[in-house]
Amino acid sequence: MGLPKIELPLSRVKLPSGKSIQIRPFTVKEEKLLLLINQDNNSVKDINDILRQVIHNCTEGKVDSYKLPMFDMEYLFTELRKVSVGETIDYIYTCPSCSMKFETSVDLNNITVENIKKSTEIKLDDEISFKMRYPSQQDENKTAEMDIEERVMEYVNDCIEKIFVGEESH
Repeated sequence: MGLPKIELPLSRVKLPSGKSIQIRPFTVKEEKLLLLINQDNNSVKDINDILRQVIHNCTEGKVDSYKLPMFDMEYLFTELRKVSVGETIDYIYTCPSCSMKFETSVDLNNITVENIKKSTEIKLDDEISFKMRYPSQQDENKTAEMDIEERVMEYVNDCIEKIFVGEESH
C-alpha cells in the first residue's frame, strides 16, 4: 500500500496579461528550492531555473514560466506567496541615513500591476511599424551576463515579432 496523496487547495489567479491559471500553495519541496536562491554562488540563470521549477510545480506543469512575460512571473510569485505563506509580510526596515529600525508590514493584496499596454505595436511613421512581445524569463537568461547596453539591444532585437513596411510584413 502506497502513501496517501495529499490534495492541496487550488486557487484561480488572473495574471496582468489577462491569462487565468490555477495555482496551488508551495510545499516544503518548493520552499527548499527557494532557499537555494540565497546561496552566494548562484548565477542569474541558476536563480531563474529555480523560479521556473517552482512555478512549474505550483501550476501542475500547466504554465511554462520560460515564456511568461516578466511582469506575469513576478505577479505570479506574489500570488504564490499569498496562498502559501500569507497575505502580509512583516519586516524590519533600517533607515539608511540614521540606522534607526522600524517594524512594518506590507499587505500583498495592495500590490497591483499598472500601465500594461495591451497593444504591442510601435508605429515609427505612416509606413513602418513593429509588432513586439514582452520580455520573458527566456530573454532574461539569454542576456544575464551582458552589460546593460548589450542587454537592451538584445531585448529589443529578440522581442520584435514582425516588422511592417506598408502592406508587407517581415
